[in-house]
Amino acid sequence: MPKEPDFVVGDKVRAKDGGPIMTVEEVYDPVFNYRYRCSWLDAGNMPQHELFRHEHLNGDFNKTE
Repeated sequence: MPKEPDFVVGDKVRAKDGGPIMTVEEVYDPVFNYRYRCSWLDAGNMPQHELFRHEHLNGDFNKTE
């Protein structure tokens, strides 16, 4: 059975080494090695985008109590 992605479009994530909270915009699946295109606003309020591997992201912001 294929592994489900760790995050879905719209999830809030942060790089494990810190940085701003980002929004997952797209999920890429090159044979279950998921990558996520994330967006955020920089200090000048300019939109930024980057592609991250799943093991570099923390998604604790999506958990509900």
